[in-house]
Amino acid sequence: GDKVEIQRRYKITGRLDMEHYQGEFIDNVNNSGMVIENESESAVIYKNYDNLEKEFPPEDNDSIQFFFKRTHSYRNGTNEDEDDDSLTNSTTKDNDKTKTLLYKLCTLYVQKPKTIFALTLFLQICFVVVTGALHLTNYDIFPYYFANVPLCLEKDSTKLRTDAYNYVTEDPRIDLLPVTALPQLERSKRQSPLELIYEPLSDNILTQASLNRIKAVENELYTNPHFQNVCQKNYQIQRCEPPMSLLRLFDGSFAHLNQTFHDPQFKRIKQVLILANELRGTRSLVAFTLDKHSIISKETIKSKYLRSVISHGLPLRGFKHSEDRKNIQMQTLKETIVKAFSMVLSNKYKEGIGGDIRIYYNNMNLFFDAVEKQVTYDLLLTGGSLIFIFGFIWFQTGSLWITGWAVFGIITNFFGANLVYRIAFDFKFIGMFHVLSIFIILGIGADDIFVFFNTWKLMENKHFASLEEHLYETFRVAAGAMFVTSFTTAAAFFASATSPLLGVSSFGVFSGILVIVNYLSVCVYFPSVIVTYHYYWKECTPMCRSRKKEQNLITPLDDEIEGVTTHEAPHDDMSQMFRRVVHWLETSYANGFVLHKKWRLLIMLVCGIVSITFLVFAIRIEPQDEMVQVWPNGTNWHDIHYIKLNSFQETGEGTDVIRVYTVWGLKLQDRSTCHHTDFRCKGRTVLDEEFDMNQPGCQQAVLNFCKRLKNLAPEEAEDLRIRRSVATNQLEVECFIEEMDQYFRSDDFNDKMKYHQKHHSLSDTNATFKIPMTKEDIKRLMDTLPKVYNTSLLTNDYKNYFEIALGYWLTSGGNPGYNFDKYSSYMGGNLDLSTGNSGIYTQAQGGRYGNKLRYVAVVANTSLTGTKLKHSEGVRVSNNWETFVTREMKKMPKGCNKGFQCTPEWFNWHWLKVQEELLQGAKQGIIIGLCVAFPVLVITTLNWVVGVFAIVTIALITISVIGLIPMLGWKLGVLESLNLTLVVGLSVDYVVHLADGYVRCTKFSRAGRTRYMLGHVGVSVLAGAATTLGASSFMLGSKILFFYQFGIFIFCTIGFSIVYALLVFTVLIGFCGPQGNSGGLTFLKDYFVKKKRKKRACRKTMNILNEDSQEMENMDAVS
Repeated sequence: GDKVEIQRRYKITGRLDMEHYQGEFIDNVNNSGMVIENESESAVIYKNYDNLEKEFPPEDNDSIQFFFKRTHSYRNGTNEDEDDDSLTNSTTKDNDKTKTLLYKLCTLYVQKPKTIFALTLFLQICFVVVTGALHLTNYDIFPYYFANVPLCLEKDSTKLRTDAYNYVTEDPRIDLLPVTALPQLERSKRQSPLELIYEPLSDNILTQASLNRIKAVENELYTNPHFQNVCQKNYQIQRCEPPMSLLRLFDGSFAHLNQTFHDPQFKRIKQVLILANELRGTRSLVAFTLDKHSIISKETIKSKYLRSVISHGLPLRGFKHSEDRKNIQMQTLKETIVKAFSMVLSNKYKEGIGGDIRIYYNNMNLFFDAVEKQVTYDLLLTGGSLIFIFGFIWFQTGSLWITGWAVFGIITNFFGANLVYRIAFDFKFIGMFHVLSIFIILGIGADDIFVFFNTWKLMENKHFASLEEHLYETFRVAAGAMFVTSFTTAAAFFASATSPLLGVSSFGVFSGILVIVNYLSVCVYFPSVIVTYHYYWKECTPMCRSRKKEQNLITPLDDEIEGVTTHEAPHDDMSQMFRRVVHWLETSYANGFVLHKKWRLLIMLVCGIVSITFLVFAIRIEPQDEMVQVWPNGTNWHDIHYIKLNSFQETGEGTDVIRVYTVWGLKLQDRSTCHHTDFRCKGRTVLDEEFDMNQPGCQQAVLNFCKRLKNLAPEEAEDLRIRRSVATNQLEVECFIEEMDQYFRSDDFNDKMKYHQKHHSLSDTNATFKIPMTKEDIKRLMDTLPKVYNTSLLTNDYKNYFEIALGYWLTSGGNPGYNFDKYSSYMGGNLDLSTGNSGIYTQAQGGRYGNKLRYVAVVANTSLTGTKLKHSEGVRVSNNWETFVTREMKKMPKGCNKGFQCTPEWFNWHWLKVQEELLQGAKQGIIIGLCVAFPVLVITTLNWVVGVFAIVTIALITISVIGLIPMLGWKLGVLESLNLTLVVGLSVDYVVHLADGYVRCTKFSRAGRTRYMLGHVGVSVLAGAATTLGASSFMLGSKILFFYQFGIFIFCTIGFSIVYALLVFTVLIGFCGPQGNSGGLTFLKDYFVKKKRKKRACRKTMNILNEDSQEMENMDAVS
């Protein structure tokens, strides 16, 4: 093949380009030019090779034997017989090229530049127009939701259990709920508390001056007119509930306990707090409001922080109860809270109170409002990235025409990708992570632009005979290189699409589609921009300045094949700068660093030490224990989170306490009807039809379960981490049936029953009541209260007697109080339609509670908090609870033996599963990325040696990025896991471009190929890295921690990628890269090509035979 090629080049161009075929040791030979114009000049050249032959005998080095053979052949004026055939084959190959579809398309681009540009531009504009049309028709084309990130395992039992309990009240079958059965007073139910924490500049907040300032602030917030419309109302004092604050110990709220608690001027702080800490009724308030390191003694009163809570209430005016059109109520409440406190508290956080007290605040409505606003502000940073990309492309191309339409194409590709994502893939979610894809594609899109444009400029030096050939060769080289990088990057994104977490999978799908759409756009749309630029805008410089005469700059690119041409290489300043960069990469950098023996050994040593260091850190990576953090250090939301985490001990009333619910009557939530991307779909409630507290033994079994929980041995209580009350030192377990048992056993109740029995002349006046309550017990209760219960309406088939006793206890005999407020939200039921007229049996029960109990829960407060829950500890406690509840359920009779445990308030158990999935997803993303990248590299380069060197470099980049996470003090959380799934896809670009450039070079030696690779590809790699680094740097100005950390990740990943690509990969390939056909897999390509040609030849032969046969038939017919 080499012999044929050199003969063809010599016969066509009259130039013998020995650079393509010489070994490393021929670098000292002066072979610049080597144009054979006459016999005398050729003799000089041959003389040089004669000297070389004496110094390096052919038998000692196979790489130059052919040249000596061909040199003697040309010197003697002889040629081999195959020369004419090789020339004929080459000509045939060129003719075949003109018949390919790609060449025909290139011809169309060149011959119809305006038409093709208009068509491709119209296609890009259609992306925007179609999107706008769908939006105007109210189609949800941008289903964005930035309030939070959906990171739930929708099919996991911990999630389905939580959903079952949280959404059961919205099931139409649960038509009687304690919280809705009785009329609710306006804003009587606590909702959405506002938490305030005060921190002095000194180390003690418990001073008279500080408490007076805090009093003024809380009065200002309390009297806010917007707050007065949504505050929780205290109907005993007929006004808004005062803040839960240490100030209540001084304003007389507890004066009924002791007159010491009336000190509005804060003159007796020590006496008040010492007394409050001793009394059972005030001890919990002190524990909640002061930090856990506070000191209360006769000698010292000291606390660094002070906490208060201001409560809002439901139902709002115009609503029947807190569950009535709850979504509307919650939205109204959110808007009012934002109006009341958002600006006020933001200013107070920045300015402080009186100059010496800082205030922090926490409320979920204010939190989500701040996130939504900040996301909008951070999105403006994409404008900075876009301006940078625009300026850099303009600087690189020197053409405003190319720059403008290139950036326009990148922008419109977002709309095209979204159409595919939204309609074809039917995704109905765009979240916070999708914003990150904007910064990614700006860099990737610009990288593809540079690859195509720089390939075009490099091809100008080859002086093609026509523009069609120029475009054809540009497209063939650039599209191949872009395909490899785009395919591997998209594959890495699609690898994250396998994640069951919607926030991660949807981002992977969208980004993968975006990469593919951008690749297709650059291949279809951008060539028309280049061709129109060549015809109509090439002579216009960026600032319309006059051209400068190009100075003669000789680079290795000048040593290319000459031919007849109708267009010249560019002579503008940008082209000169471009050629200087190419010249520096191909000569100074290649010879002075990459191929220099001492420097490359030093580079390998340094990179090895660095890689080992990062590997050591990578091994130490740990999963993130905390929930997702949105805000960085120095913001209110971050600061209050860590103050609560480190300085406060949550009590049972704390908003961050993990509460474990043991639930009967429900099964796993059914989400089969939910759309696969609708994370807000609540699914369908599945009731346990076997659950019935009237079944024999069920009441006693549940009662025993509660007693077991409340009387656990210290070791068992520690395993389950059940909290002990600060006031009573008892385990905090809220059990309805135990309270029922105590109520019915109480002397007050029994004395009341005896009075009614005597009053109604009942015979059994000594009857007592307790759990379990039988049918006869409850009938006796009903007979005792004939004004409440009409027992004559009962029939023999009526069976729901337990519900009668439950309703009586819950409403305290018709006067709801403590029991109702505490336990009503833990149960629900529906009308019993199994017998007769439901109205009659409602009267028979007399209860203001429903006929049939459908679900009920027992709640235990743990000593764990959501913000402090470590993964290892959480998994252990969660497993202990699952084991405990499962074991206890096996002891229960049918009808109440299918209960389960869950944490429905903050999804704590579920978050543990999410953390495990994130860790697994990160590993899976890296493995899939590497497994996809290696075969793609080998197949596209058709050289397994180059593929191995490339994948080794990518692996080193991946290790460095993983090691960077613990080095920066981060742990493996949501964003870090997402980043790791993308690291392979993002780090593969530059290595692949260089590998592709190496194998495309027709030179024999690795040194020559390395120079060619750096000269022809290095400039594109540098430009692509610069744009991505510049675009990601704007993300460092973001306040949302997602965006900020992602900016650091992208910046470091691209930084590692470009450094490892230009140092490690180039040194490896220059040191021991394949020469000639070493490591090549071209035989596979040749096999399929020959097979294809054979089939084509057979078809051609058959066509000729058919034509001959038809012609013979026609001649016979004529005869």
